[in-house]
Amino acid sequence: MDDELNEIAWTSDGDTPTKPKSTKKKTPAAAGKPARKKKKTKKQLRDEAVSLENLHRTTSGLIRRIARNKAAKTGRVRIGLLQEMSDYMIGIKCPTFALEWLTGNNAIPLETVIQLYGPRGIGKSGLAFELMRLFRKDRGIGHYFEHESKFNAVWAKSIIGVFDECMAVIPCYSINEWEQELQLAVRDVKAMMTGNSKELGYGRTFPWLGVVDSIMGKPFQETIDKVKEQGFAGRNHPIEAMSITTFVKAFAGELAEWPFMLVCVNHLKEKKSETGIPEKTRSGGQTIDFQGAYEFEVQRIGRIRQADIDGNKLMIKCMKNSFGIDDRRINVNVIWYDDEWEHPETGNKIMHQRTIWDWHGATAILLCNDRAKGQSWTDARKACGGLTKVNEGKYYAPKLGIPRTQAIGPSKMGSKISKNPKILEQLRDIFSINRMKIFTPAVDYVDQLKKMKEDFIETQERRDDE
Repeated sequence: MDDELNEIAWTSDGDTPTKPKSTKKKTPAAAGKPARKKKKTKKQLRDEAVSLENLHRTTSGLIRRIARNKAAKTGRVRIGLLQEMSDYMIGIKCPTFALEWLTGNNAIPLETVIQLYGPRGIGKSGLAFELMRLFRKDRGIGHYFEHESKFNAVWAKSIIGVFDECMAVIPCYSINEWEQELQLAVRDVKAMMTGNSKELGYGRTFPWLGVVDSIMGKPFQETIDKVKEQGFAGRNHPIEAMSITTFVKAFAGELAEWPFMLVCVNHLKEKKSETGIPEKTRSGGQTIDFQGAYEFEVQRIGRIRQADIDGNKLMIKCMKNSFGIDDRRINVNVIWYDDEWEHPETGNKIMHQRTIWDWHGATAILLCNDRAKGQSWTDARKACGGLTKVNEGKYYAPKLGIPRTQAIGPSKMGSKISKNPKILEQLRDIFSINRMKIFTPAVDYVDQLKKMKEDFIETQERRDDE
């Protein structure tokens, strides 16, 4: 008992017993090993995270975690931080700098709706076929919903390729029909890509283009039936336009995270207002304006009539641009002539019209036109080897090895510029052209999106560690 009492030390007030402090010396830490740090409490960690110097990093990490959890839960790749979104766009490569400048991007983004409009008979359908040709470079396919009963197969093949079987033509005889056929086409293409239990899908390894030409080419089926019954047409225009607007809004979601694009062709009407001022209106009014990523207005500014070729001089205005600056315009010549086509497999040759959109010529014309004034344009011409236009409509660039005495046409000059990666990069820097990822054929589209996201996350984490 005495031993037990001796081991107890009493406090000064004599109430609470405590054990005496040990007199045993503590063993020093092993050589080379730091002493163990005291673990912080949850409150200390929280207070440290929300301190003024750390709050920025804390909130960034918080919203990043929320976005990633949401993406994992929904299975949608295109959920992330605002900072990432510009890196999650994939597009079809622009064929030349002129089109890059018009759109503000080096590619035309997929998952979008584009509207083409202009007066009748100037080449709107031809521009849609040209987009199909660009899609074909990436092994793309397409559906052409013919809604005017005046499809010109010769014109289409002369642009896309006489022997190229890449586009299905679906005649449609009412607004209802093209809406239904468009949905069926998308369903069929998605089924081919995803596959089923009996057949493996091809994956999202190629792009698809849908073209409706034109959206107001014919009325509703109900209107057609009413005309047959009553013998005259009523005022159904506002109802039909509203229906197209509603449909396109609903359909746009079908493009999300698929390598798809929808092009809607529309007619532009020019008339004078009550005050006598010319004004432009589109068939169906403002039918798809809210869903369209781009709106291109096509105008003819002249004709080309020579011994062996014909063509049109067109001006394309980018009236709406969700990915860059709008109200830009370029001039491009479209020429056609008879030429010999050779079948890629059999070697058989036939004579058939060939139609060329001279995008390279458009580049030279753009860089030296009367509106190209200011320091940016001066720097651009300097980057192109001192590009200069002579009175005869030809161009020279001394630093590209083309002296004035050997001036060449706009097409050849534009080709030299567009095929020079160093010059292109300089032009993109001067005009702040966005570098979008170019679609890679034979690689699944979702995998391409995921790879972009993984690369971004890896870069972000590396910055956080630093």
